[in-house]
Amino acid sequence: MIAQIGIDYNLCKDPLGCRKCLSVCPSVVFVCGPTKIWKGRETDPSEYKIIGRYFDKCSGCGDCVKGCPTGAINLEFLPREQLAQKFREERTMTGKGELSMTLDFKILQKVKGNPSKEVAPGRRLKSVPNQDYAYDLPKELIYKVHQEFSMESLYNPDGETSADYLANQGRTFMNLVIREADSKEFLDRTGEMIEHVAQQTGIRFPHVLERYIELGILTLRPRDAWTVTEATTKALKVRSFNCSLGKLLADQGINDCQVFCMAANEVAAQKAGTQVSMTYSKDVSGSGLCEFAFRLQQGG
Repeated sequence: MIAQIGIDYNLCKDPLGCRKCLSVCPSVVFVCGPTKIWKGRETDPSEYKIIGRYFDKCSGCGDCVKGCPTGAINLEFLPREQLAQKFREERTMTGKGELSMTLDFKILQKVKGNPSKEVAPGRRLKSVPNQDYAYDLPKELIYKVHQEFSMESLYNPDGETSADYLANQGRTFMNLVIREADSKEFLDRTGEMIEHVAQQTGIRFPHVLERYIELGILTLRPRDAWTVTEATTKALKVRSFNCSLGKLLADQGINDCQVFCMAANEVAAQKAGTQVSMTYSKDVSGSGLCEFAFRLQQGG
């Protein structure tokens, strides 16, 4: 089943001023953006709209529906084939349309699902004819990692869970994730292509490092909401919302959870072959929001 998020724009009249759905959604599904970009003048606030851009992350909690002050949002879950048919009908009726989420590449990709077939005649990166590829992280990788490293591993059974203990566990965890993710059993097409392009271009940052960091999040806390807020050849920023790892440690009176993640990320950077500086920031209000920022060092 795939989430279908409907917004009644007759009711959603001030999205830029309201943005309530953006603030209450734990999965960061919504974005607010202009329907037109004008040359020589600022976009008028009335030309902004809210869309459920990252609908595939929707957990179905309904916070957006309950939180919308005008009742403009409706949410339903549809079978993949039914949603695909709906997209085809909209394409026929609207052409390319305005802000039509049905024509969004990410959405069409999700409707088609995985594995997908690469068709790249005459392109630089050749594909194998009639070969299917799986791009998504195998669920078996999550099970494998949890067999060797459970959440309970974050606590020291023999004494105080010190910063040194957390750092050591962070390094152990990321080494495990990378070992398994790059193994013959679990290496997917995404990993293959990222490494392929890195070898061809000589550019390893940010994508090789980003892949390892994302794998770390998905294997340890797969239900958490997070997003990449910046990814360029100079900087990478990864933001987490309501981090379950931080909450788990806070419940045990441990408030320096970032030590675990920073140690894990240092291993990821080393394995990715990139020299980066890393900074960490979090919301002091205790909301669970935190962000790691990586900047490529000269010569890295």
